[in-house]
Amino acid sequence: MDHEPNDTREIDEPRCPKCGEGTPLHIAYGLPSHGMFEASSRGEIALGGCCMSYDSPSWQCRACGHAWGGPPTQQEVAQPEDVADAILSLSSDESRQVTGQALRVACW
Repeated sequence: MDHEPNDTREIDEPRCPKCGEGTPLHIAYGLPSHGMFEASSRGEIALGGCCMSYDSPSWQCRACGHAWGGPPTQQEVAQPEDVADAILSLSSDESRQVTGQALRVACW
């Protein structure tokens, strides 16, 4: 398939493999913030849950709800400095109220 040099649609917003809809929602993972809940209620993102595995889907179809895609892109994977910041935060006095949390680190 030929594309213009600036045509990034297939990378940025793929079509649903089930129904062909072309405006999927990006699935956001992690503990959702208030802003993420608001974005989800406005139909801007889909919430994928707190845990993300290597084969978790990246997209959800607005029309049929089918989820697909993955693995995550390099931009979606935590970088070493992100993990270091999380470890420093969890080992500080400010983390006294943090309970039942898991910091899963995967290399891919």
